[in-house]
Amino acid sequence: MHISRVLATGLGVFALAAAPLLAPSALAADPWLVTESSSSSEKSEKKGKKPDRNGKAPRPQSYDAPDFSDKMWNLEDIGSQLANETATGKGAVVAVIDTGVDVHHPEFEGRFVSPLSWVCPKGVPVPCGGLENADDGHGHGTHVAGTVAAADDGKGVTGVAPDATIMPIRVGDDDGAIVGDLAAATRYATEQGADVITISIGFILGTGPVISNPVFPLDDEWAQSVQEAADAGVLVTLAAGNDGVPYCGQGEFWQDAALCVGAYGPDSDPAVYSGWGYEIDLSAPGGGLLTCEGGIWSTVPMDLDEVDPCTNTPGYAVYAGTSMAAPHVAGVGALLAELGVGGLEAGQRITDTARGAGIPTAPGALTGPRLDAAAAVQ
Repeated sequence: MHISRVLATGLGVFALAAAPLLAPSALAADPWLVTESSSSSEKSEKKGKKPDRNGKAPRPQSYDAPDFSDKMWNLEDIGSQLANETATGKGAVVAVIDTGVDVHHPEFEGRFVSPLSWVCPKGVPVPCGGLENADDGHGHGTHVAGTVAAADDGKGVTGVAPDATIMPIRVGDDDGAIVGDLAAATRYATEQGADVITISIGFILGTGPVISNPVFPLDDEWAQSVQEAADAGVLVTLAAGNDGVPYCGQGEFWQDAALCVGAYGPDSDPAVYSGWGYEIDLSAPGGGLLTCEGGIWSTVPMDLDEVDPCTNTPGYAVYAGTSMAAPHVAGVGALLAELGVGGLEAGQRITDTARGAGIPTAPGALTGPRLDAAAAVQ
C-alpha cells in the first residue's frame, strides 16, 4: 500500500495513515508529521480532529482491536521484547509534552498521573489540571504515548515500556499548533517527579527559526528548563526534525542536557526525512514513507473522525517521523528508571549501548548509532 507524502512544517510527523511534529503557533507552523493517509493520493486538510460531540458519533464503547504485534518491526529491531524480560517501566513516569493523550484509551487505563493543559475550557485559568483537559484532540500526542507505554495486553499495539505511567501535558491544540509555555511545561514535569520527558516539537525551515542556526537565538527559558530537568536527574528526549538537514532541529545547545533522536525506517523504506549530522545523539525507528508496513503503528484517540486506512481500526494509526523515534528512546529511559538508572547516566547508557556506537559513519548517513533496548537494560 503506497502513501502520498506530505511534509507538515511544524510538529514533525508523516502520517502514513496520519500525523505531525509540533511548532509554536506564533510561527503559524503545523506539526512535524506527515498528516496524510498512506492509502490516499489526495492531500487531506484534516489532521485527525475529534468529531463535534453535538453532531457526530460518540466515542466507541468497545475495545476489540486486533493484535498488531506482527506489524511492529520497530520493537523487534530494538530488542524491546528481550528488554521487557528485565524491565517493563513499572513505577516509572514519562511526561509527554505534546497535544495531550487520549485519556480514555484502553491502552493506558489506570496509568495517568499529574495531567496539565494549556487548552482549557472557556473561563478556566490556564494552565488547568484534570484528565479531561489533557485529552488529545489531534492525535500526535497519543501516538507518541503509545510508543512509550501502550499496554502489553494482546490487543492493538505494545509500547517499549508497557507498564510505565504517562504524565500528559498538553501544549498543542486540536490543529497541532503550540499554544502552551514549553518552559513552564518542562519545569512542571520535573517538579511533579517525571523520570523521563519526551518532546517532539521544533522549528522548521521556512516557517520559523531553525533553532540550531546561530543566527537565531534559542528560547533561553526553554533551554534553561531542559537543563534544570537534566540537573534534577530527568532524562529528556527530543525529536531531531524532519527536514533532512545536517543538524538537530532542536539545536546543538541541547546536547549536554538531552538526547536528540534521529529516525530510521526498514531497509526497504528508509527515513529519508530525518535530521542527521554530528548533533544527533542516536537514532530510533521513525518509519518510512512508502508503505503502511514500514511506518510506526501506535495509538491515536479512539474518537477521531477518520479511521486510519492502514489499521482500519479506531484508536490506531500509522505515522512516520522523528516524532515517532524519540518516544522509543523515552521508553528505554523508563525501563532504566525502573532499574534505578536515570538522567544523564541513563542517557549515557543508552548511547553507549546503541548499535554502532563509536563507529565512524559517512556524514551523509550520520543519524547516529541505533537504539538497542535489550543492551541498554543489561
